[in-house]
Amino acid sequence: MIGYYLHNLDPFVFHFSENIGPRWYGLAYVLAFGSSYALLRVLAKRGYADLAPDRVGDFITGCALFGVILGGRLGYVFSTSRKCCAIRFQFCAFGKVECPAMAE
Repeated sequence: MIGYYLHNLDPFVFHFSENIGPRWYGLAYVLAFGSSYALLRVLAKRGYADLAPDRVGDFITGCALFGVILGGRLGYVFSTSRKCCAIRFQFCAFGKVECPAMAE
């Protein structure tokens, strides 16, 4: 039993109802984009970024929308496609690797 870790973590930060509420990964996205906005705005004001300080919000919004949508879709495709899983996991030497598409 020492080699196993069993958790009972709730995926929700808090609940509005049984299945409705903000999740931890959503909070992580909000904190990441908020902190990157604040950091890039400070860097732009000091002249360390090639971006005007009033355009930082537009840049972060574009990165958030396209990055999350495109990255989420590509992650789904690469994690569920048989061919992509076979190519990706043949180079892995960390023991047993499971791919969701390979279980079919």
